[in-house]
Amino acid sequence: RENSLEGNMSGRAPQRRTQKDAIRDGGYNDVPKPRPLRRASVEAASAADGGPPRYTAEDILSKVEEMCSTGEYELAVPFCDKALQMLPNSAQALEYKAIALQELGRTDEAAEALQQAVAIEPDTGASKYMYLGQLGGGDDSVAAFTEAIRIMVGQLVEIDGEGGAAAATEEDEATAEDSEELRVTLVREISSAFCSIAEVYLTDLCDAEGAEEACLDCLERALQYNPECPQAMQTMASVSMSLQQPGDALNWMEQSMALWHVSSPDDADDEGGASEASAAASAAAAAHDVAYDFRINSAKILLELNQHNIAIEVLEQLLMEDAEVVEVWYLLGLAQKFSESADALGTLCRTKLLYTLTESSQEGILAHVESILSDFPAKDVQEQMMAVASTLGPAAEDLVAGSS
Repeated sequence: RENSLEGNMSGRAPQRRTQKDAIRDGGYNDVPKPRPLRRASVEAASAADGGPPRYTAEDILSKVEEMCSTGEYELAVPFCDKALQMLPNSAQALEYKAIALQELGRTDEAAEALQQAVAIEPDTGASKYMYLGQLGGGDDSVAAFTEAIRIMVGQLVEIDGEGGAAAATEEDEATAEDSEELRVTLVREISSAFCSIAEVYLTDLCDAEGAEEACLDCLERALQYNPECPQAMQTMASVSMSLQQPGDALNWMEQSMALWHVSSPDDADDEGGASEASAAASAAAAAHDVAYDFRINSAKILLELNQHNIAIEVLEQLLMEDAEVVEVWYLLGLAQKFSESADALGTLCRTKLLYTLTESSQEGILAHVESILSDFPAKDVQEQMMAVASTLGPAAEDLVAGSS
């Protein structure tokens, strides 16, 4: 009963990391996590055979939460529908359904589910507005992100209002600690939401009257809430680039990277030293909610600023985390070529082979790599292709053999 409700109430699927399309402006579109699940007061409906209910609505939504975290999106949708049969006005179930539908590429249905959730609980739950902002565009996105900010600021004001009372008991102290943890999270998420609005003004609404001023205002407010916000700083760098101010852009990038990037030691030529540096960089990035794709965009901006060596360092550390991301190998090859590194040819050959092996759809990358490789002697390219293929396995070797 692999696809039934009972058959999937246990077990976990392998973790799947999804990647959004990376753009140079590369701000931050991460969203607050859905609210903690509330205790459902309604038990599951009777089974199809008329027997007693087997699971509560909370059980089903807990399983949906697990499925969304492990990439089982196709199974999550019918589970959400089952929960909605029991609790037709569950904004939580609708939000999880929207998450699953979005990941499956069914964006119109995801937006519809989110709109239903908004109609049910318009004044609580900022995350559904953040998702709506991502799914929409232009003024609609700005309106959704703004509504998310309104809700989160209200939560922040409430927490700050409660902070004046002294803790009389251990329970009060625990509550105060929880409130402070929530406050830190809210501050980060409000800052992130302002960054998301700024990105809309950098893209969809870039030609709107007052777009530049609105973008800068949002970024300033993001930094007011969270002065250590790498996303706001990096987006400031993108704005500076668009204004032909490379010096300011580099300054913002340096401030951003000081928070999350850990440079490899000069003597870390061995694999162990490089791995330790990569692990430290990953931990620092996680501490500041800096995602993999965000760091790809960091490397892109660094390349535009001719900061090739630091871009190479960032990209190499990313490959320590995931060595099959074609775009990262491509950018690394460019950075090495720009810095006249002898490793460039091998990296670009690996990019070309991985492009085919991973069935990448980024056609622009392949065309550019082939154009660059045409500048190298054909014999050198063929030798490197064979050498790289030997490290990737029989499938890669067959590819090279078939093209020779």
